[in-house]
Amino acid sequence: MQRPLPVVTGASGRIGRMLRALWGEGGADWRSRRDGPPLAALPVGGTLLCLAGVVPGAGDLHDNARIAEATVRAAEAAGMRRVLLLSSAAVYPAGEGLREEDAAPASDYGRAKLAMEAVRSVAVEVTALRLGNVAGADALLGRLGDAAPRLHVWPDGRAPRRSYVGPSSLARILRALADHPAALPPVLNVAAPGAVGMDALLDAAGRAWEPVPAPPDAVPVVALDVARLAALVPLDPAEGTAPEIVRQWREAVA
Repeated sequence: MQRPLPVVTGASGRIGRMLRALWGEGGADWRSRRDGPPLAALPVGGTLLCLAGVVPGAGDLHDNARIAEATVRAAEAAGMRRVLLLSSAAVYPAGEGLREEDAAPASDYGRAKLAMEAVRSVAVEVTALRLGNVAGADALLGRLGDAAPRLHVWPDGRAPRRSYVGPSSLARILRALADHPAALPPVLNVAAPGAVGMDALLDAAGRAWEPVPAPPDAVPVVALDVARLAALVPLDPAEGTAPEIVRQWREAVA
């Protein structure tokens, strides 16, 4: 028996709009508050991808846990199979090779997302997806204006490095997780392999940038370990390179 289409809540946000363009109108059951109650009439045995949430400066960060709680309870009542909650790399400190066991948020947003991940269920499978930067929905490529961006640079000449994922890579990964036949772990890092320099992204995009000395509290690197994800979904190291990330970003916004 064919599984129902994934239900995607928060579909009007930046990531939701990207997924909608890549999966197509018929690729999921797209839902947002502007279209009506997003958790009504959920399909038995289906997967719900919850993109809905509150980002810094846009409301009460504690609403992230409330949204997750309401989503999971609605999925339980409907007899759904799986809920994927969108979390964030903000649950981690600075560092490389950050594994799912290494959460130690330093910001209110990271703490709110970690609290959201605590929502559990015995009736429906719940997995929190700790998402790295998404090209086009990030604070760098997603907000490029006419002025040259400023980047922190450390004495070794490096600019900030982050775990990134391009829109089409993300769409492929999320579809594979939504449809995966086996049970998923309760927490998964989601990003392309490796970490990419923000300077490399701007160089690949053909954009000038201005170096400024990194202050003591600047974060040089946040790089997620995606070994657990790679055991479930094939990952190509090329997907984590600046040229490929920029290519996917341009394709998504074309």
